[in-house]
Amino acid sequence: MRFNIGSEQVEIEYQVPVLVLICLGWSLYYYLSTVSKPYGGAESVLFIKPLLIALALSAPFVIAGAVKINPQEVTQKTEKDSGILNPKRIVFVISIFVYAASLPFLGYLIPSIAYLLIICFYMGLRNIYVYIGVLAGYAMLLWVGFKNLMGVPIPVLPGF
Repeated sequence: MRFNIGSEQVEIEYQVPVLVLICLGWSLYYYLSTVSKPYGGAESVLFIKPLLIALALSAPFVIAGAVKINPQEVTQKTEKDSGILNPKRIVFVISIFVYAASLPFLGYLIPSIAYLLIICFYMGLRNIYVYIGVLAGYAMLLWVGFKNLMGVPIPVLPGF
């Protein structure tokens, strides 16, 4: 949806706020309907409560990101989106399926690291420090999240 305010053009992508409000409404409905159950209600929302809080905190930022305010001159020179047939998008979708297919054979850790490296390279990152930062951050996230918080060991390969 586009409209003008003075010398600026405001463009709002309506799909984003609608999707955010649907997700927020569903999680709020699920949380409230589960908490009210007399047997096991509060224990069964251990995942949905943090999800609801995260959605509620991030919803204003996501909705604000859907609003774009541009001067009139800039909006006249818009680039046409190539849609789903963009080669980078096609490779990204195919890589998700290859990643999912490799998980049963190679475990979780090795395909995840390879997937991150390949996607970062294909999306145009060429800085070695970015690669090191992404891999170190991912390793720390796995170690803290799985090993320390949940107490779940992470197998490197299937069978080990």
